[in-house]
Amino acid sequence: MKTLFRYLLRLVAAGLLLAGFGFLYLKTYSSEASQREATAALMRELRQIDANWNAEVGRSKSGVSKDYDAITVPEGTALRLIDRVGGQNLGRFDDRLNESQKILRETIVRKSDLVDRYKRESAILRNSLRYIPAATAELKARLREAADAAPQKRAQLDAIAAAAEQILQAATRLEASTDLAEAQRLDSAVARLAVNRAEYPPAILDAFDNFVKHATQIAAQKGRETETLEALAHVALAEYADAFDKEARKAFDRADAQNDIWRTRFYLYCGLLAALLVFLLVASRRRSGAAATGASRAPALSQARA
Repeated sequence: MKTLFRYLLRLVAAGLLLAGFGFLYLKTYSSEASQREATAALMRELRQIDANWNAEVGRSKSGVSKDYDAITVPEGTALRLIDRVGGQNLGRFDDRLNESQKILRETIVRKSDLVDRYKRESAILRNSLRYIPAATAELKARLREAADAAPQKRAQLDAIAAAAEQILQAATRLEASTDLAEAQRLDSAVARLAVNRAEYPPAILDAFDNFVKHATQIAAQKGRETETLEALAHVALAEYADAFDKEARKAFDRADAQNDIWRTRFYLYCGLLAALLVFLLVASRRRSGAAATGASRAPALSQARA
């Protein structure tokens, strides 16, 4: 019974020693190097997406690009990239990385909302810019007809036609402009022209009102578009990506330092196991030697007694 208990005790002790060895070994194992590189690569990719996104917004703003998909597709690409970052479970290195990742996602969504707003405003603006030349031509035609019908008012009607042409040119220049002051000047010019509407011949009023509607809408939408673009400029996605990258590097450095501590403990533990093994081997040999010596002396003692 004692022998069985002794074997069980040795088995439990060996199991505990092996468990300690395994625990320390797992603590020394680290995948920070690969995750560090993967995170840095993902942040570089996010910054590139943001740069391309800003470039497409600029191309759309200047009228170079008419494709709205080019300024909406980057949102899905950026969000999928953030999901890949989340798949690395970086929060196990530092809980603050989870919060930083949440901020990145919210920033992407906020930027996307502004891009959608810009797209809606730009579509309305371009629609009015497309129709205002026709509205101007119709107004001029009605003005000529009214001047022919009432020659005494020709000077007034010619002045209206000249003002309408200037407004048309100013509205056309607005498409590629980001100056809010130009939109305000256009709105003021339309207001000055409309202030004397009651004095204009009834025959031109329908064409005049249509022209004023498009010109006013262009000025208003350009103002809204400019404000949206200014708000977009303040959504610093690249800066948030840089901050996240910096925080992740700090977390990886702290994890590396902690792994070095566990690695030192693992080596010490291995040294203690080696010393214990040597001690047990020496003790076992001594017991074996003592048993052999006792066995050789036993016959001699028996003969002496006989």
